[in-house]
Amino acid sequence: MQQRATRCDDLMIAQRLQARDPEVIGELMVRHEARLRGYLMRLTGDRELSEDLLQEIWMRVVIRGAQFKGDSQIGTWLFAIARNMVFDLRRKNMRSVSVNVTREQGEAPELQLQAQGKTPFELCADTQHVRLLAKAMRTLTPRHRKFVELRFKREMSLSEIARETGTSLSTVKSTLYRSLRTLRLKTAFPVARRA
Repeated sequence: MQQRATRCDDLMIAQRLQARDPEVIGELMVRHEARLRGYLMRLTGDRELSEDLLQEIWMRVVIRGAQFKGDSQIGTWLFAIARNMVFDLRRKNMRSVSVNVTREQGEAPELQLQAQGKTPFELCADTQHVRLLAKAMRTLTPRHRKFVELRFKREMSLSEIARETGTSLSTVKSTLYRSLRTLRLKTAFPVARRA
């Protein structure tokens, strides 16, 4: 019976994400943020990086939430996003370049070089994205911009933002949701649709 109730909950969450319900992101944050933070800490061993990745998870849920169909539990989906982000980060930071070397018998077959940091292409893409984001932030109303800055620059919790701004928690959630949706739309690179 418990499993059926959980399955129904996941299907309802999927429907709400697909409908872009502004309340669902805040509810997911309340339910899963602490466990996700702990999981990221175990994977990275770095508190600051874990917090950055946690914020990125919520951005991805806002952007790609409609991809969750309710086939699995919402927690499983969120933890998969977290795991994949950490693995992607590791791949970017520790790209392995194999260089084949002419060798004599008994010598090592190849030399492994470890590249640190981002490629020039990745740096250029990041710079372009930062410019787009800054431009998009300027299009937000002062109130929406303040909510985004409190959440992502000052890393305040939703309840702290509510206290700081004198608004209800549901208003904070819906304002952040609308702000993030606007930013997503204004910073998205055009994607060609498949026929």
